[in-house]
Amino acid sequence: MRLGGAGENAALPDVQREKLQRACQEFEGLFLSLLYREMQNTIPRSGLMPSGAAGEVFGSLWGQELGRTAARSSHLGIADMLAGALSPEVTAPSKPR
Repeated sequence: MRLGGAGENAALPDVQREKLQRACQEFEGLFLSLLYREMQNTIPRSGLMPSGAAGEVFGSLWGQELGRTAARSSHLGIADMLAGALSPEVTAPSKPR
């Protein structure tokens, strides 16, 4: 995937770089939310959290926010690795010599 630039090896403008970083950080948050949900599914229900539809909604929203917060403050580096892999500096094809 290549983001449009003026030249093949042109660096991303600051606005595009920020958008890419934000999208990658949101992806990391989504990934962590899904990871949290799957880990929580392995724990037996104890009655501490409400059951039913309201409990499911609360648990889902809590997991999403936990994932977003973890992505903003963690040092896992998933967003940074994605941004590096998706930036044109890395994915632009080299010119033949």
